[in-house]
Amino acid sequence: SGFQFRSVRAMLRGMYSEGDKTLAILAGTGSGKSYGFQIGSLISIVEQRLAGTLTKTHSIFLYPRVALMDDQRETMEELLETCNKFLKGKEIRWVTDGGSNLKKDYKLKIDPNISDKRLEKLSAPELIKSFYASESQCPHLVFANADTITNRLTSYHAIDGLTSQLQNVVFDEIHLLESITGANTAGVIRRLCAHAGRELMLTGSSATIADDQGHLGKVFARQPSNVVVVKPDEDETELTGIIHHVLHKGLEGSSFKTNLVNLTSLVSHQRR
Repeated sequence: SGFQFRSVRAMLRGMYSEGDKTLAILAGTGSGKSYGFQIGSLISIVEQRLAGTLTKTHSIFLYPRVALMDDQRETMEELLETCNKFLKGKEIRWVTDGGSNLKKDYKLKIDPNISDKRLEKLSAPELIKSFYASESQCPHLVFANADTITNRLTSYHAIDGLTSQLQNVVFDEIHLLESITGANTAGVIRRLCAHAGRELMLTGSSATIADDQGHLGKVFARQPSNVVVVKPDEDETELTGIIHHVLHKGLEGSSFKTNLVNLTSLVSHQRR
């Protein structure tokens, strides 16, 4: 769509020029906003892999929840695998570094023959060294959450692998960052910038933000007036197809959260 094209263009301008390097991609759920930062990042990674200049991490995609991180990775893996069909010898490497995913990726990408018993005994420092200490294994794209990156920044191997060639950091659903969680995440992003020693392209993706420029300015420690905001035009948000409406009467005496959980469960069950 035109909205996705503008998002990709703004991201590439930020990465390849001296202009504004803070981007807000704002659109409703299901509008394809994730493709805006995914494709923009991929274009840059592919270009640098073909040029032979990229051996370590180029982009970090941060997510507020492990479930969202897993879902987004699964969606993007098709794009990554398609790209790799045309990059023989210069394939893109990626890893999911959050929850227990690093051990799964170790077996998938480094040692497929390792026994489950041996895999379970691998320590965090061993896993970190295996992925981030070697240019032949270091991922070019990392899916992670802020807590994981905080832990990784205590390891020399991870600091070097993650930040020596880092150019791009994206936080999806950035409107969820507030209070202590927001402050902690903002601190992690600033540490990444400090270790990188260069101005990084910073992107926040969200469905709704009341003060978009102000919010991203606080999280990324950038001037709000320098935040580039990309939104779909009115004609790009027109709903098409079948629209389902759900009417729900909450149980008397139940909390809002209880009713929300019950409603979600019922709707999910009916859609199976």
